[in-house]
Amino acid sequence: MLSAKCMFNFKTAIDDVVISDINKEDLIDVRQWLNSQKDMDKDFENKGITFEEMLERFLEYYISENEIFLKITKDKKIIGIFKGRFEFKDINQFIIWYFLIDKKHRNKGIGTKIITKLIEYSKEKMNIDEICSVTIKDNYDGIRFWKNLGFKEMRIVKDFFDRGNKTKDMIILKKN
Repeated sequence: MLSAKCMFNFKTAIDDVVISDINKEDLIDVRQWLNSQKDMDKDFENKGITFEEMLERFLEYYISENEIFLKITKDKKIIGIFKGRFEFKDINQFIIWYFLIDKKHRNKGIGTKIITKLIEYSKEKMNIDEICSVTIKDNYDGIRFWKNLGFKEMRIVKDFFDRGNKTKDMIILKKN
């Protein structure tokens, strides 16, 4: 049986928004929130995520000492999630795999504050030298968000995202 203990035990607040580790007890709420995000993956058939898929993502995070999987809450309700990975090789790197804020909370500066806080944390506590983010190549709003934070396009991976009979290219952005 999995305990509720998480690797990083990350918790911080920005204004009235709390950012903290996702625990096993959060999986149903996180899944429901994710499935409520209708603008996610507009070009793919958004069939929602099953509980088994959610559990698989959680277990990836839970068993890896380098993964970070966070919920973003306001008034104790989930308004976003974040998933990333720390790589400690020749260059200590923080890779942001997934960051999504509820549509009604976008364009208010909270996403910028969250990413800025996580970048500060990664540099100060994890000794990170390089920060990268990934997104679907035609996610223009997402690319603009990352570029406004000082990220630059680094490379494109063809057909990285695969959903049945559709594929999408992944763009990797690097913070300068």
